[in-house]
Formats: sequence, structure tokens, C-alpha cells
Amino acid sequence: MKKTRIIIFGVIIIICFIAIGVGLYFSFTENDYKTAVEKTNNSSRISEDEIGVIKNNFDNIFQNDITGDINNIQKNDESLDIVYTEAQKKELIPNKYDLDVQIPQINIKGSQIEQCNTQIKYLFQNKAANILAKTEQYTVYSVKFHTYINENILSLAIKANLKEGTKPEREIIKTYNIDLQNNNILNLNDIIKKRNLDKDNIQNQVNLEIKKQEDYEKSLIDLGYEIYTRNVNDDMYKLENTSNFILGENGHLYIIYAYGNNNFTSQTDLIII
Repeated sequence: MKKTRIIIFGVIIIICFIAIGVGLYFSFTENDYKTAVEKTNNSSRISEDEIGVIKNNFDNIFQNDITGDINNIQKNDESLDIVYTEAQKKELIPNKYDLDVQIPQINIKGSQIEQCNTQIKYLFQNKAANILAKTEQYTVYSVKFHTYINENILSLAIKANLKEGTKPEREIIKTYNIDLQNNNILNLNDIIKKRNLDKDNIQNQVNLEIKKQEDYEKSLIDLGYEIYTRNVNDDMYKLENTSNFILGENGHLYIIYAYGNNNFTSQTDLIII
């Protein structure tokens, strides 16, 4: 009887040790999993306060300059910056126009870069030339840019503000992102893969922010205001259709929806990842 009790007692002790071991194992495994998820989805955590500061300061970044390390970057013309002001015009003629434009050029070799520079000229410089050549209504037009360099990626953002006669003001934003290792143009999916980000989480964040703005607009419309309205179900908000983005301050991903690109509005949404 005594021997049986000893055996039972020993078995209980063994079971306890096994249970403790299993518990510790799953505890460590769960913690490791959480850590891995956090590293994947939050490679650089950003607080709501920091997001607010970035959004409030966004219009002020366009100073025709560069943020980031520009050393050891191979340029097409070594005497010029990696992105420089290729053309500029500042002139005010009462009752005709008020121009303040700085047109950037990307100083890197490559056929894709040449296409970008051609598009920049077509979108921004040609508009200034048209205003100078023939203006039937008083026009205010400004163009500024800013360049970020993060993780061997160059991000150029160009912002134009256009007010023609009595039409609503337009805010136009165009971005270019270049892998400096091979001088290739990057799309948003390329950045998501490079940063090991969760695409579904980003899409959910975009949808939530746009829905919040949409609900706010509906409340203003109910009060009788006539404003530009968003539609969260529009395909433009799908990440595969999103072309305006940059790696901005501290490498954070800025996703930009500038509605003035295609409409008479100065409304712009900025989502920070």
C-alpha cells in the first residue's frame, strides 16, 4: 500500500512538471509570436500625436529641398543636386496672373527617370507656360516640391495650387519613388513588400480614415453646405489603384489622395503608416 502511494505521488509530480513545462513553452511561443507580428506590422511605431503633427505640417514640407543622406548617390550631373530646380518663374501681373513655380528635375540616369522628368514638365511646367502665353481670367499658380531619401529610396513629392478665375482652387500632388540601387520606379506594392508590411491592415486603415471623412461630410451636407464628398467604396482607394505615396519623415509611409488632381477642390487626405 505504501509502495503504491509512492508510485502515485511520483506520477503526480511528473505530471506537474510536464504541465509547467508545457505552460512555459506556450507562454514563450505566444510572446514570440506577438513580437514577430509587432515587428512585421509595426516596423517603426508611430503615435497618434506624431501622426497629427505630420498632417498639420505636411503643407510646410514643400520648400524645394531634400531631407536625407545624399552622399554616395550616383547622379547624372555631379554638379547638381539629386533633385534640383530645373525651371522657375515668379511674376505678378495685376488682373492677369500671379505665378510662383519651381519645377524639379530628377538628376539620375535611366529611361524610367527620363519618363518621370518628361511627365513633370508636361504636368507642371507646360501649365505655367500656357498661363504666360494666354490668360483669359486671373490665375494664381504655384508649384513647389520636396525630396525625401530613406532606406536607399528617393521619394519626390510635387504640390501645385491652382486658382483660375471664379473656379474653386485645386491642390494637385504628384509623387515619384525611385529605388536608388537600380534606378527603377517603385509602386506602392513594391514598398509594402520591401517594408514587410501587412497589406490588409493598410487597406483597413485607409478605409477607416476615408469613412470617417465621408461621415463628417454627410453631417455638413445635412446642414446645407455644398462640399466635395468622398465615397469609401470608390475603387480609387484600393491599394492597387493608389499611385500617390512617399516614404516621408523618419521613413513613415505617406499615402496621399489629392482630389484636386481630377476635380476642382483643394481637399487632400493623408494617411500615415
